[in-house]
Amino acid sequence: EYYLQERPGDLLTKSFEFVTGLPYLILSVFDKETPTIKEINEKEDVGKTRYLQISPEEGYVINQIEKKIKIEIEDRLIKLSVRMPEPLIAAEFNNIVFDKILNYVTDYKIEKQKISLEFIKESTDTAEDNFKRAQLNLANFRDSNQGIISQRSRTKEDQLDAEFNLSFQLYSTLKQELENSKIELNRETPIFSSFQDAIVPNATANTSPV
Repeated sequence: EYYLQERPGDLLTKSFEFVTGLPYLILSVFDKETPTIKEINEKEDVGKTRYLQISPEEGYVINQIEKKIKIEIEDRLIKLSVRMPEPLIAAEFNNIVFDKILNYVTDYKIEKQKISLEFIKESTDTAEDNFKRAQLNLANFRDSNQGIISQRSRTKEDQLDAEFNLSFQLYSTLKQELENSKIELNRETPIFSSFQDAIVPNATANTSPV
């Protein structure tokens, strides 16, 4: 909207821009190879649209925005700076880009762990239902067969008792695995520390015409 509707009429003739930047410390993020676009696309859900339809106007804006972003990486230190024709927009745009980076890196780092956690949670819920059902079946059988002594009733009770013990053991194991998976997810989630918030610039930065 800014570039297509609200931008100043003399934007293309300006020879300076406001610049704002801030360094960020990203811990446990860049210790692995950065994913390629192909790898990102391969993680898309089956049946989900895997292409973008971009209008000429959107293409123009994307091209302009790409020129405004500068990212410098030194080990685990990221310095992000953006250039915009107006100071407030420069500061706000810096925060938008940083949030995009943070969300992308976080999602990429913990995606596999999140999928594993969801699978274990579903399995745990199923095991819990089976355990409660086996527990209820055993209790109902014992209540309805009090005082009855026969080999058949004993065999049935042993069978229900075995099903109860097995379902309890499975549920307990999955419950513990679920807790471990939650701990692992927290461990894998990258930690971001900001050295400095985005600042609305008071001076211009000389650069080539925008």
